[in-house]
Amino acid sequence: MRGRGPQEREEAEMQGRGPEEREGGAEMEGRGPEEREEAEMQGRGPEEREEVEMQGRGPEESEEAEMQGKGPKEREEAEMQGRGPEEREEEEMQGRGPEEREEAEMQGRGP
Repeated sequence: MRGRGPQEREEAEMQGRGPEEREGGAEMEGRGPEEREEAEMQGRGPEEREEVEMQGRGPEESEEAEMQGKGPKEREEAEMQGRGPEEREEEEMQGRGPEEREEAEMQGRGP
C-alpha cells in the first residue's frame, strides 16, 4: 500500500517514478526513454523521417519522388507510360516485344 515492498515497482509505475518509468507518466511528459514518440509528434525525434517524408524532404523521399516520377522507383511510373525496364510488358501488348511470336502465331505469321 505504502510502496515499500518488493512490489514497489507497480506502485511506482502508477506514479511514473519506478524502474518501469517507461510505461509511467514520463512518456506523457516526453522525458522518458519513449521520448521518441513525443518528439516524433513534433517532428524532432529519431523518427523524424516519417514527419519529413510527408514534406518530401527526408531519406524516404523516394516515395514522394516516385509520385513525380523522379525517384529511384521511377521504373513504376515509366512502366505506366511504357518507357521503363518493364517495357517488354507494354510492347507485348502491342505485339512488338520478345514474345512477339505468340502474337504473330495468332495471326498466322509466326515460324
